[in-house]
Amino acid sequence: MPNCSFQDARTACINYEAVNELDIQSMKISNTLLSRPDELQSQGQSNLRSFNGESYSRVNMKGVSARNYKANHKGEMKFGKCLSRKKFHPRNSCAFRNAKCFKCGKIGHIQSVCKATVHFASSSTKSCHLNLNNSEVSSDHLSLSTISKGNAHIQKRLYTSLGSFHDFIVDTGSIESIISFKNLKFLDPNVVVPPTEVSILGITGHRLTIRGCCELLIRDDNSSYIPCEFLVSETGLSIIGLKNLKRLKVELSFLVSKENSDTLLKDLIARCAKCSGGMKIQPIKLQVQGDPVFLKRRIIPYGLREAVHKTLNDLCAKASLTAEISVSPHMGYGNMKQNDNGLHLRLFSRAFIIQENFSSQPIVIVIIDAGMVSQAVKIKVIDNLKSRYENGLFTHQNVLISATHTHSGPAGYLQYVLYSFTSLGYVPETFQPLVEGIVKSIDLAYSNMKEGKILKAEGDLHNASINRSPAAYLKNPVEEQARYGENIDKNMILLKFVTMNNTPIGMINWFAVHAVSMNSTNTLVSSDNKGLASILFEQKMNHNQMLGKGPFVAAFAQANEGDVSPNTAGPRCIDTGLPCDFVHSSCGGRAQNCIAYGPGSDMFESTKIIAYKQFEKAWLLFNNATTEINGPINFIHQFIDMTNISLNYKNYSGHTCEPAMGFSFAAGTTDGPGDFDFIQGITHGSLFWRIVRNLVKAPSEKLIKCQAPKPILLATGEMNAPYPWQPSIVETQIVSIGSLLIVALPGEFTTMSGRRIREAVIEAANNASKHNDPSSTTQYEVILSGLSNVYSSYIATPEEYQLQRYEGASTIYGPLTLPAYVNQFSFLAEALVKRQKVSPGTVAPYFFNEQFSFVPKILFDTTPIGKSFGAVIKQPNSIYYNVSLFFH
Repeated sequence: MPNCSFQDARTACINYEAVNELDIQSMKISNTLLSRPDELQSQGQSNLRSFNGESYSRVNMKGVSARNYKANHKGEMKFGKCLSRKKFHPRNSCAFRNAKCFKCGKIGHIQSVCKATVHFASSSTKSCHLNLNNSEVSSDHLSLSTISKGNAHIQKRLYTSLGSFHDFIVDTGSIESIISFKNLKFLDPNVVVPPTEVSILGITGHRLTIRGCCELLIRDDNSSYIPCEFLVSETGLSIIGLKNLKRLKVELSFLVSKENSDTLLKDLIARCAKCSGGMKIQPIKLQVQGDPVFLKRRIIPYGLREAVHKTLNDLCAKASLTAEISVSPHMGYGNMKQNDNGLHLRLFSRAFIIQENFSSQPIVIVIIDAGMVSQAVKIKVIDNLKSRYENGLFTHQNVLISATHTHSGPAGYLQYVLYSFTSLGYVPETFQPLVEGIVKSIDLAYSNMKEGKILKAEGDLHNASINRSPAAYLKNPVEEQARYGENIDKNMILLKFVTMNNTPIGMINWFAVHAVSMNSTNTLVSSDNKGLASILFEQKMNHNQMLGKGPFVAAFAQANEGDVSPNTAGPRCIDTGLPCDFVHSSCGGRAQNCIAYGPGSDMFESTKIIAYKQFEKAWLLFNNATTEINGPINFIHQFIDMTNISLNYKNYSGHTCEPAMGFSFAAGTTDGPGDFDFIQGITHGSLFWRIVRNLVKAPSEKLIKCQAPKPILLATGEMNAPYPWQPSIVETQIVSIGSLLIVALPGEFTTMSGRRIREAVIEAANNASKHNDPSSTTQYEVILSGLSNVYSSYIATPEEYQLQRYEGASTIYGPLTLPAYVNQFSFLAEALVKRQKVSPGTVAPYFFNEQFSFVPKILFDTTPIGKSFGAVIKQPNSIYYNVSLFFH
């Protein structure tokens, strides 16, 4: 309130029901220590003395009742001619001082907020009266001035006789009230409050330095003086907290449009109360006196805040990952001709946060529509989360990111040379949206906490997948094959997330099938069959919502899909229509002639068919999910170097190898064959390609011996220019919900490889449980979450490795890769159940500061000469006719 003398200075506090003026009578500067510094999250204490010790600064403010506006207004400044009264009069005595202009929509006095020649609050307003009770300006117009939509808070607005005002945020989540030193100087320009080292946590999560305390004596309608204490902050917003709201008997009525307002408000608490500071979360929209206001955590009705303290939180959210669609190649088939030129299905990140209680660390499961998870992407995601959330809430240890393995998403976001080679290096237009989308989905999930339950169901899905390397599968022990009967895992496991009143809010299921229904000729960005299944489920649950909108989130995650294809019609020779060679998947010696086909007439129909199969099975399981998952939330994580692990595990002894890719890797698969004359099942390389390989990098004898019988095409573990070609450090992780263990697989595990991981983890967990308590009857279950946290190509069994089909040739750490993982995940499962800590291991490196990019930039993009955007290329016909067609 600049240039304000305190003679007859008057304030008015606008309430929701009517105008109640409050009179500030006096101000006292405290010389006492701050009370309850622990509640204020104080960083220190200091003697908060004023310049004048115990003195009072009398401001002699005269009280005016809201019901007696016919008081003497002599001496008040006049601000201009009222367009209603046709004469000059003080603004504070004008009933239009808080009116809402029907033309400009602003709130305030008609002379100061609108230049319109005609300015009325409503068409029915004809005159201005000094008595508010007789004014034709409705209380609705007056109450609008208490709402500030710009900063998403409910406010009290204090007016002076000069027409100046100061906004105080109404914050029922804050015990104390705060006024900034700057605003205090408006009240008393001579006040002096020395700065201190004491600080509190402000409503936006930042630290506020506190200078001291002041006490304002405020007169209410009954002429009683009420002492209201304010902390004096160095800077920041002015807040009326709960203590003073109670003293002033302020009542805030939150009127909601839904019938069950209690449930809605409790839901609001559950969504918001967890977030410290409350400013990072999405606003919640309620109705206040019929007008919308956005509520954050700190201004929720106080009595409902305890409703969230003993909760198991299941939260779900999704954010778009779809990057810029330009000339970027797709990631998956390794086809440099397969560049983006359009959109089929948007890509999303879907996040689920599960927390036992507010004092415990949650687990986070994120499913992204992408080819695989980049180590660099996860590193940047965690860095972003650490900067946004305090106390290490989200780390590598408790965040699990898994990919759906679509082969029609943009490339250029993986940091190792081999995986970025076909994209011509780093593509920031892919990398940044991926990181930002994942972080946003976690933010949204965290801001939508709900107390809830988790229900589980599982069942077999038939006719949605086949094994694309049956010859390799048959190399596994016969007795092991007999235990399972089929060469694919048909089991779908589903988790259903519901609130305590059984309202569904989310779903994740895991089912093993490649997302390659869109084949290598596709140039449209697409989330493929799993992404479409998610969309179908979400549209079913989110009625009348646009794509990607709505509260319900459905994720269709991967499992052990390494050798599993959605092309259920199987492979055949495209030139003859005959079956392909069983071992080599070739026709006439060429892999390019052996193509597997989906169930549809084209890739779009095949995508739809496989998506609907997964959706329909998930819908059936979802509606029959009754097994509740209970127990503690836990996680365990370790970085390991996979390149030289010594093993003496069951029937396997030896050690793993530096990464290398075999000749059959270049042959591709029946879902997407490679180029040149490579075929699958090669255990010796041709002389020509060995010469070509040696020109790039000849493998060492040690590597050749370690990787045998793999004929090495690319000695990636010995290639480090311009930076490593494949990872050496990988992440291993298990997260648990009670007796349910979710294993984060760091690559593409074949059907039998996944089965061996599952069996080993269950055995280790059950044994550890018995070790903890010999009478324990706990039986652990395992979910395999494929392509998680880092991509390390394929993991075939040692027996499958011997045949060197595509999956074996792409098992990069040698024939003992799977035994090494079995050993590691068994170790983690045992430590998890026994509650033992493990060393974090050597953190994965980050090479993105060294990335190259040869992707050509689009320097100029416009319409052809003489054309404009939006121009009609072909005019519609002037007349259309209905016709009938009959087919015999």
